[in-house]
Amino acid sequence: MQAIAVREGEDEPVLVEKPRPEPGSGEALVRTLRVGVDGTDHEVIAGGHGGA
Repeated sequence: MQAIAVREGEDEPVLVEKPRPEPGSGEALVRTLRVGVDGTDHEVIAGGHGGA
């Protein structure tokens, strides 16, 4: 499956390929239809929120 990642030292998010997760007992696998970008996303990309 495809995922968006922010790599340490880079200033733009990238599209990466990840293995499809297998849900455990009592869990469900859901498909994301739409996503949004907010202020926290901009802070993460700029290196001002969270850490590697």
